[in-house]
Amino acid sequence: MERLNEQARRRYIFRYLSDKTGAPAGYLLIACIAASILLLYNGIGVPLVQVVFGFLYPGYMTFKGLKYGREEVAARFAKYWAVLCVGVGVYVLLLWFIPEFPLLKFLTAIAVVFLVKSDALLAVSLYDSCLAVNVSKLEEFADAAISSIEYEEPVHDGPKSD
Repeated sequence: MERLNEQARRRYIFRYLSDKTGAPAGYLLIACIAASILLLYNGIGVPLVQVVFGFLYPGYMTFKGLKYGREEVAARFAKYWAVLCVGVGVYVLLLWFIPEFPLLKFLTAIAVVFLVKSDALLAVSLYDSCLAVNVSKLEEFADAAISSIEYEEPVHDGPKSD
């Protein structure tokens, strides 16, 4: 427990709360983890976690990377968006085939947090090791399928008269 206290006190928020309340920082850390798990497990905090960590933070980091010309940040988060899109596709398919998949929302919230953790390094690793390799094998097929789709420009006859 002493080691956990030392680790928790390294974070400002736990050190501050421990000093104010007199409770050991390790207990505060355990309480925060337990509260987070309960909120996520019951589904109350899942949408918030998914929106903040899955979309708002990565979207903001992509914006900053593009705005200030930081190509390495923009490229890292572009890989994140590619991995997230595949993840969302798998999530939708799971919901379609197994609508009552146990703990699916909880697991997706955890996955989103881990994907964006450390500025999307896990997403970059997944992209480089799995997604890029497998999608490259299907790239020619996908390009042919997309180019075969015929798109017709809608015809506008002008404003309709009453």
